[in-house]
Amino acid sequence: MSNQAKVFYSDVWGLREQKYDYLDHHDVSTTDWQELHPQSESYLLVPQNTELLAHYERFWKVTDVFPVNGVGITTAHDDFVIDMSKTELVNRMRRFSVSIYSGNDLYTFFQVNIKTGWDIDVAHRILAKLDNINLDENIVSISYRPFDHRYIFYHDAVVWRTVRRVMAHMQQANVALITARSNKSQQMDHFFCTDAIMETKCGERTTQSCMFPLYLYPDPSAKKKTMFDVEITEKTANINPRLIVALQKMLGEIATSETPRNDGGTEPLAPEAIFNYIYAVLYSNVYREKYADFLKRDFPRVPFTRDYELFVKLGGLGQQLVDLHLLKSPVLEVPIAKFEGTGDGKVEKPRFEAGKVWINATQHFDCVPAEVWQYQIGGYQVCDKWLKDRKGRSLSANDIRHYCRVVTALERTIEVQKQIDELYGGVEKEMIDFV
Repeated sequence: MSNQAKVFYSDVWGLREQKYDYLDHHDVSTTDWQELHPQSESYLLVPQNTELLAHYERFWKVTDVFPVNGVGITTAHDDFVIDMSKTELVNRMRRFSVSIYSGNDLYTFFQVNIKTGWDIDVAHRILAKLDNINLDENIVSISYRPFDHRYIFYHDAVVWRTVRRVMAHMQQANVALITARSNKSQQMDHFFCTDAIMETKCGERTTQSCMFPLYLYPDPSAKKKTMFDVEITEKTANINPRLIVALQKMLGEIATSETPRNDGGTEPLAPEAIFNYIYAVLYSNVYREKYADFLKRDFPRVPFTRDYELFVKLGGLGQQLVDLHLLKSPVLEVPIAKFEGTGDGKVEKPRFEAGKVWINATQHFDCVPAEVWQYQIGGYQVCDKWLKDRKGRSLSANDIRHYCRVVTALERTIEVQKQIDELYGGVEKEMIDFV
């Protein structure tokens, strides 16, 4: 229509004084404007490559691939209901359940901030009705940050948002993709996985992250669990049936050609194979850099190749990454890092110097590559963040072993990403379009 409004854009970068000077000497008529053509569905009022966007939107959005998904758990008081020590957490909840305090005194004694929508007296009364056995049953493992599993008292009385609609599926054997709808980081590294329930900042530091379980389980306590209006009565793959059909069609066409289908015994249409392929694509640095403008503003979209051999190869690399990030890979049994020095193992101010990560003046982790020390997931510098969160604590033997395995997992991740990048160029040559 001829009467449609036009959108123009201009920006000025620099120090505040430079911006003031620019405004003093320019007005609407003398500003160098760029006309924009905002595209659905976001209609972003910033410059963007519309041709690349049109291509990107042919990919499958993760929210369409995994229909059941949601944000991570928000406690509103992590230090109260989440702990590195299961024993300390159980004891704190027991003290809380039998406390003689009420109201503001409860907030003060347990150092809990007042949160709108959550009443500490109500929570206290609910937990007071539970015996010690029931208290213990509510302690579960939670993915708190990348490679940082802790314990949470997972009860609706004390956790602000339990997100049970999604987390219920992670309390049985499962794996889930972690990513985010948006982020404010410079690097597009907001991708991880977990086999446990998840705190909302686990996979994205600047906003929050979301979870996409691979499998759905029936919940007898719920009125009805559905995916595409189909009731879940048994373990079900949380994958869009349209994608399954598209992949089956692709493989059906391959079956009639001379292209070999044997991938060493792995069923290519198994839910895990699809999950692993997606995970591999998301760990391609080529993909991340090419679509950075779109990845920072919405959930990622994934291109599905029609090349069966490429699908299998990427899926195999994705499987390696999943095993590494869940710390289940056999390569972690011989870590590249080692702990040296004498002392009490207390973390003071971690610092990196020439392949060594010093936790105090006399003790350090050795054989840590610089690129591993700098490696980020979700905006977190993993090796640094894990130690800083333990400042003032003495590392146990298990903590030391865990850190060495994480260093090894990251070193191997970097190598696998290089292999993925070598293959990624073929992914977008012939794709299964999202319809």
